[in-house]
Amino acid sequence: MSSSHTAVALAGALVRALYAAGLRDVVLAPGSRSAPLALALHAADRAGDVCLHVRVDERSAGFVALGLVTGSRHPEAVVTTSGTAVGNLLPAVMEAHHSGRRLIVLSADRPERLRDTGANQTTRQAGLFGTFAPCHDLTPDADREQVEKHKRRMLAEVRAYRLRELREEAGLTQVQLAERIGVGQRQVSKIENGDLDSAKIGTIRSYLQAVGGGMTIEYVLGDQRIQVA
Repeated sequence: MSSSHTAVALAGALVRALYAAGLRDVVLAPGSRSAPLALALHAADRAGDVCLHVRVDERSAGFVALGLVTGSRHPEAVVTTSGTAVGNLLPAVMEAHHSGRRLIVLSADRPERLRDTGANQTTRQAGLFGTFAPCHDLTPDADREQVEKHKRRMLAEVRAYRLRELREEAGLTQVQLAERIGVGQRQVSKIENGDLDSAKIGTIRSYLQAVGGGMTIEYVLGDQRIQVA
């Protein structure tokens, strides 16, 4: 498979994972390297799965996305091309970090051999936001297993954030929720940190019923794909 085909497949997988995690709005600052993401998002927009907003200026795009997070109380994303375009998102990322809002940055990048070479727009992006945001570096030549691993990790983080958000909207602390569903507070903490493998299906279902919000969780346990509503 060529790297271009891999990039298209990866972009599609990312968009599907974000949709499954509850993302419904994406702000796009167009660029040539982010074309596979733009095409995947355009298709999702036409299908009615997400609402795609386009802004030419990256700094503006970052704050538009941050505003969407505030309004929807859901994780939302901003997409940029490589190089200084990503750096222009730092103010919005810092604001999201300090205010506890979940802003997802999807940025395109060059192959590893062309990064940090001194040419224009070859900034090494991994870790660019420092302590303000974690980074998942998905290279175009990543094998399928690596792509799926990163996708599951990203999905787990977004899902965990949404669970915490639902609990807080319900006016419950972890201790109160644990008492309501008959488990220890540590178990609630594990669920909200993405560790679903160690939780019983009944416990996850009780959690969702207690916080409301009509959320359905899908995850893989061994060879089984499980949905809990």
